[in-house]
Amino acid sequence: VLEELKEHDPVLFVDPMFGACDLKDEDALKFGCKLLIHFGHASMGKQKIKTLFVPVSYKFNEEESKFIIEEIKKLKEPTINLVTTINFLDEMPKIKEQLKKQRIHVLESKETNHIKKNMVLGCDSSTIVDKSKAIVYVGDGDFHPNNLGFVFEKTDVFVINPILMKTKKLEINDLFVKQRYALVAKAMNCNSFGIF
Repeated sequence: VLEELKEHDPVLFVDPMFGACDLKDEDALKFGCKLLIHFGHASMGKQKIKTLFVPVSYKFNEEESKFIIEEIKKLKEPTINLVTTINFLDEMPKIKEQLKKQRIHVLESKETNHIKKNMVLGCDSSTIVDKSKAIVYVGDGDFHPNNLGFVFEKTDVFVINPILMKTKKLEINDLFVKQRYALVAKAMNCNSFGIF
């Protein structure tokens, strides 16, 4: 992409960011950019610069798909909530169909203004409608499943990473949770914030 755009003096941002809610739109404006091309996330709303969102979907190979199904079968849960990120979302219908053949029922999830069915964000898991059933997160990283653990602390959350071929039951560190709540409580008494 940079090669194709080289005559327009493109700027590449490669520093860490937190999805579509953490766009580099202000930075792009400071560099005099007229367009921001953002890979891997969907739009979360208004941007300060014209932004083109380019989806980046991951396609499971046969081994990865089989791993997911076998790991879910091992849970011995007849009914589950199945969630993932936007990057793996296109694969969920195939996974759900295979689970149906195994007599594992996947609960319907709801769709919101900025989240599709079976999708979660690191800050929003409102698509899950039945918190009494186990939640199975398929994907990589800890950001998204950790939010599930905070929001649904009384629900079993299982993390299946088909890329690393690892599965774990999410265990939230109690000390970390207590520190997080303490910081939130402290912040509620503040009148202004500095963000670095």
